[in-house]
Amino acid sequence: MTAITTFTAAINTGIARPNRFKVVLPGDTGSIGILCYGCTLPQSSLKTYDLNQRGVPYRIPFSQEYSPVTFSFYATPEYNTRLFFEDWQHKVIASYAMNVMGTYNRFVKEVKIQALGRAGDITYGVKLFEAYPLTIGDSDLNYGTNNTYQTVSVTLSYKYWKTDD
Repeated sequence: MTAITTFTAAINTGIARPNRFKVVLPGDTGSIGILCYGCTLPQSSLKTYDLNQRGVPYRIPFSQEYSPVTFSFYATPEYNTRLFFEDWQHKVIASYAMNVMGTYNRFVKEVKIQALGRAGDITYGVKLFEAYPLTIGDSDLNYGTNNTYQTVSVTLSYKYWKTDD
């Protein structure tokens, strides 16, 4: 079998499209998640330590590490997207005046990222467990930006993720 035949056979059902996805947020009726125009699937890496045995160095994994995920949203004229994440983030801090943290179970939620096929069916998905908004990015206001859309960037931290069946 030639390389081109092998390649063609491997992609006979097509190649995944990165512009077909859906984000499911806690407490959202669909009006916030639909405004997400960009995100990344979460990264996972292994923490290792170096071991040198019989003069041969190699790495031994000892833990898994998860990096925060950033989402990009369009903002509505009422800034509902930004308000949604500000309200969620305010649950993390119970009292700003006293700098008191909220109860962990009160602010951590599950978030889903779903890749979609051409027919809109879910072809792959991940679920972020115990997620919360770590950073709500700057939203620039500028007289010189007449023909652009306002966006909101949000970075979520989470404890771990799994493939969503």
